Amino acid sequence: MKKTQANRIAVAVAGAMALMSASAMANLITPGAVDGNYYVYASPTYTSLGTGSIYDTASYGNYVYANVGNGQIARWTVSLSGGTDANVHPDNPLDTGPMVARTFSAPTIYGNTGIDGQSQSGMFATADALYYRGAGGTWGGIGGAGLIKYDLGTGVTSTVLSTVGSFVTQDTATGTWYTASEGARAVYSWDGSAWMQEFTFGNLAGGHMDGMSFVNGYMFVSDMTSDFLLQAKKNADGTWSKVNLFQYTDGTAAALEGLGFGALDHFWAGTGTYLQEIGGGQLQQEVTVPEPISLALFGIGLSGMGWVIRRRKV
Repeated sequence: MKKTQANRIAVAVAGAMALMSASAMANLITPGAVDGNYYVYASPTYTSLGTGSIYDTASYGNYVYANVGNGQIARWTVSLSGGTDANVHPDNPLDTGPMVARTFSAPTIYGNTGIDGQSQSGMFATADALYYRGAGGTWGGIGGAGLIKYDLGTGVTSTVLSTVGSFVTQDTATGTWYTASEGARAVYSWDGSAWMQEFTFGNLAGGHMDGMSFVNGYMFVSDMTSDFLLQAKKNADGTWSKVNLFQYTDGTAAALEGLGFGALDHFWAGTGTYLQEIGGGQLQQEVTVPEPISLALFGIGLSGMGWVIRRRKV
């Protein structure tokens, strides 16, 4: 998120330190070496998509959402045209070939949402609602504005939590909300009464943190101006550790804003000018959840193996 004033960063860091003092000191995750790659699949411009500039994003199903300014959120339906494999990419050794064309619908515009300014509020989407920070938030820190729920059916807004940081995501399996202080690269969880720091992470070569998304049991975090995506997991003892560090090469050299996961089983981020679709490669193996039929067949396979073993023991 494009803020450059040193005093604002200092305020953000000070706020993060104050929150840290109210909770146990969370562990620092060192990014370390790159473990795998991922790729850019689409980069439509905001003019081609029919809106103002595109920043923080969210996604659910085949919908992609973006903060397009003036309290408005745009939604597009994205689909594949001429193929069914969203992960095919000329540079992807795990699924090599020509990329399938993406088709974006005309935008649906939601107005008067009360969302914080562009590049100020990462979003989280469900089937029937959007969640984001309300207007007047504190850049880089937690406070100044609450977590807003926007009902997509009625357009009614309500306050879910009294304070929230620049980003928000949820572990839908447990219902746990997460937020972040981007200036301090610090991730927090809501314990029912307060935000408790979970972990911080080292500089990924960007200006500051600028995206987070909880997917398939893992937390993914990114920096604004870098081409890295860090995957972290929570351990049984409550600490967090690195799982993988992924890297890609973005031909537009654009700074990413926000990090929403959903449509085409890929991540989506805004750059101001572009809407970026990123995924594939080794990253895709970490975010793709097996289809129910695949799990059933896997279970049948295990049962069959057990039957064979029992037969051999007879």
